[in-house]
Order: sequence, then C-alpha cells, then structure tokens
Amino acid sequence: MNRPGRFSFNLFAPIVIAAALLTLAAVIAATYTHPDLKHVGEIVGAMMLIGIFAGVFGIFPSLVHALLMEAVYLRLAAPNSWRAVAVSAVSGSFAGTLIAGEFYLLNGGQTAEFGKLWALYPAFGFIVGVIVGLFVRSFRSPTVAEVEKCHDATDTEPSIF
Repeated sequence: MNRPGRFSFNLFAPIVIAAALLTLAAVIAATYTHPDLKHVGEIVGAMMLIGIFAGVFGIFPSLVHALLMEAVYLRLAAPNSWRAVAVSAVSGSFAGTLIAGEFYLLNGGQTAEFGKLWALYPAFGFIVGVIVGLFVRSFRSPTVAEVEKCHDATDTEPSIF
C-alpha cells in the first residue's frame, strides 16, 4: 500500500470500524431486549446516528492516529511489522481517551458514568487500533526472499501434464 493510501486508511478506517462495532453492539442489545424485532426502524435510526457521531467525534483522534502512524512507519517500524500493530493499538487507546475527553467536555465536566467512560473508550480504541494495525500489516509488500522463492518455484520446464 502506498503512503497516501495508507494515510487515508489510517484516517478513515478507525471511524468506520468503530461505527461498525458500535452498531453491532447496538443491534445485539436491541435484539436481546426486543427479540420480536418490532423496533427495526429504531435500530436503523440508531445505526445512522452512530455513524454520524463516530465521524464527528472520531475525525480529530483519527487524524492524530494517522499522523502518528506515518511517523512510526518512517522512523520506527515497517507497516508490515508487529511493532507497528502494537503502536497502532496504543494509539487507538489514546484516541479512545481523546473521544472520552470530548464527551466529558461536551457534558460540561459532569457525567454520572465518569468511570465507565474513561475505562470503556480507551479499551474500545485499543481494539480498533489492533484491527486497523492488522489490516495495514496484511497489505504488505512481499519481501525479496518471497519473490525469489516464487520465481524459483516457477522456473521449471513447461509440461503438458
């Protein structure tokens, strides 16, 4: 994956992945509390709201994550390394902390669920960071040894059988 594509992926993928995971959790919760699925319209509305809120609250932390990861790729670790996945996970946790801070500030510093907010969002960000890091790792270029091994395997004489 080239640098602009990787940067774009690190910028937008966390928002999409977080929205998808939150939507999945909302659908599971809704079907658990309403097994007859009479509230499908509410679920669809909640899905759209989750997507909008993920984009609004997640764009700044995702930008910080994308910039950090590009700096890591340039100086500390290759995009296909496990070290890059670990840094992505820690960066995701930091992004989750930033989002928790955004919610905290929006509520004027008053929230009854303060402890849950600061525990849940960094953990959720960690999971999203791992997923993003694994995706970037999977888009790696083959090594020289892998390319040579592939060419060695195909250097046989053609056969009709």
